Amino acid sequence: MGVSSTPRQPGYGYGTLAASVAASGGDLSADAATFTFTVPQAKVVIQNDSSSGVNLRILWNVTTDASATAWDHELQPGDYVASPDGILVRRLSIFCAGAATYLTDFQVKGWV
Repeated sequence: MGVSSTPRQPGYGYGTLAASVAASGGDLSADAATFTFTVPQAKVVIQNDSSSGVNLRILWNVTTDASATAWDHELQPGDYVASPDGILVRRLSIFCAGAATYLTDFQVKGWV
């Protein structure tokens, strides 16, 4: 067996040639927040930290906000979800009934 001459780079995934990027967005406080990417992403992963203590409700590629009744995926603490195959994600909305700090309690990362 041969060894690849291309070193594996941290942050690369889903067959991409570029490192992941974090979405622009903010903290949640009993409401919804919008998260955007400057370039549409082929794959987006949202991770809810196991110590967050809140459920997150995600709505993909919409112009309205996620809510307690309008969502595509629900994440409990410790869960993660990847965007559906075959779509490019530029915008998503996350609803939380409590408070959650972006990049501490949850993360949104994308790959082109």
